[in-house]
Amino acid sequence: MTAATRNRDLRIVAGAIAISSIGDWVAMIALSLRANELWPGAGVAVLLICLWAPLAVLAGHVGVLVDRVETRALAIWSAVFQAVVVCALAFAHSLAAILPLTLVLGAGVAVSQASEFALVPLLAGSREIGRANGLVESARSLGFMVGPLVGGALAAGAGARIALFADAATFLVIAAVLFALPVRRRIAQVPGGAKPRARDGVELPQATDRRRRPRARTRACPGWHRVRGGSL
Repeated sequence: MTAATRNRDLRIVAGAIAISSIGDWVAMIALSLRANELWPGAGVAVLLICLWAPLAVLAGHVGVLVDRVETRALAIWSAVFQAVVVCALAFAHSLAAILPLTLVLGAGVAVSQASEFALVPLLAGSREIGRANGLVESARSLGFMVGPLVGGALAAGAGARIALFADAATFLVIAAVLFALPVRRRIAQVPGGAKPRARDGVELPQATDRRRRPRARTRACPGWHRVRGGSL
């Protein structure tokens, strides 16, 4: 992949991330207004907990999933999955339906964010990773600035359901963009042909240290075993 192609693909992905970030805020405002109507005072707080708790609770499991599944495909399916969940939220009119669906949506957000972070180095290359991360974060920040304005205008002018449909459309946009990308991440393999686990990076160095420790001690004190044996 040439540098020009990398830059083009990275700009396209950054634009899609900005659109998706705007959609996230559109959905958040629409759901917050609906939750406040159904449960004044505490509804919004509980909604936000349901949305963001999966990102903290599932972080380790999502990391393992990203290691075991091809990243681009995982990002595409997570975007489509979130579009389906948001469409279901558009027809939810009670907290008993909204809160569980929001938990599911939060799990999808956790997967999609981890997948996006794993895709950026593939698009940018090792030399441009800093600039690529800055571009992606700028796109996300643009969504944070514009999203509340668009969400408030849509929710007030067209209603919460139309706002949620608009968010679902942004997920489909990012899925289409990712589908058009030529990048693929090769899944790493650990010795024996097994797929990697999150704790392999901790276990393997420890095993290596155990094997090396007796040799290092023998070299540091040559003849130590003979002297100790003679003293006995």
